[in-house]
Amino acid sequence: MLSRGAATLVVRASGGCKAKCPFCPWNLNEVGPSLSEESLEVVVDALLGSGFRPDIFFICPDPLENSRLSSLIEASKDRGLKTTVLVPASTKSEDSQWHSLLLSDEVFIASYGGEHLREANRLVRFLLTQGVTPKILALISPGSRLEDLESIISRAQRWGLELWVSTPILCPPSTCPVDLIKLLKSWGFHVTDAVGTFLHVYRVRVAFKGDYHMRVVEGPLCGSNCRLLYLSPEGLVGKCPAGTLAAVNSPVEFAVLVQKGCTNIVSKTDYSFVTSVKLVTKGGAEIGERDLDLLALVEEAGSLSGAARMAGLSPPSVLRRIKKMEEKLGFRLIIPKRGGIDRGGVLLTPEARELVRKFRAVKSASSIVSRFK
Repeated sequence: MLSRGAATLVVRASGGCKAKCPFCPWNLNEVGPSLSEESLEVVVDALLGSGFRPDIFFICPDPLENSRLSSLIEASKDRGLKTTVLVPASTKSEDSQWHSLLLSDEVFIASYGGEHLREANRLVRFLLTQGVTPKILALISPGSRLEDLESIISRAQRWGLELWVSTPILCPPSTCPVDLIKLLKSWGFHVTDAVGTFLHVYRVRVAFKGDYHMRVVEGPLCGSNCRLLYLSPEGLVGKCPAGTLAAVNSPVEFAVLVQKGCTNIVSKTDYSFVTSVKLVTKGGAEIGERDLDLLALVEEAGSLSGAARMAGLSPPSVLRRIKKMEEKLGFRLIIPKRGGIDRGGVLLTPEARELVRKFRAVKSASSIVSRFK
């Protein structure tokens, strides 16, 4: 049960992302707008004026891309509000930006696998030496395997950090259809009843396997009592990840918006109509959504083996599917880094990167048609 003044403000401090996070609710370029302190202060003050004291969550794509993150956190702290920052393990931010994390009440480092998490080694060391103990957030996406989670568990144990597990944060169920509790139970974990909440829209449980335990973030479960708002880098406010954003200024407008509910980030019905994306060449050859998703994973992972782990496939299988796509398209999709395809990583060709960009844009625009009971 939420207290009368409890609310959550999810803040996208930056509109760009160099970390290439998969399953992001937003279609992003590497460079985008940055949220200003003034925009944040207007929204926070309006929420306070309407009787709500929001917890502030600076989330994906990568808050550290905003050079003014310290000022944004300070503006929240000056008003006595709790702040949490979620940083992708593959952040491309400069070391000088990490100091802003020291101001936050809580820091999560989000990762899709142990190799992905290894990229955050220097960031974790920096935080620990500065007296900040971050939490690790393991993201379980479609195609994840027990080995992916075990590699994160191993690294979290070596660092001595608390581990949380979740599907990609705020990813709609249509895009990330993972029954996390069922999956963890199939992997041999015992999962308890709810012990708390996260973002006020996720139910938090504890999962045990032997003597090891971790937190499990289940949801989102936001419905008619959803006191959650989104603030975009442009300073616009909305209720849901894919909802309409607008300029909202008065406390009365915020009071109405906060209590409006947000049923479209949770599947609460018996059926869902979803669209499927496929590519059709001029010659009539077709490439399905699964293969296009696989190409996007190759871009994210930077290697065939990494993409294979994320998709639950073998590297030779990934290579065969890419070769078939190349035959249908008539141009190369990948080029090897030093060491060759077998020994090193791969890069997408410019044509392949453009193909992935257009695929993500089309998929984002047509993810859900409707739901009914």
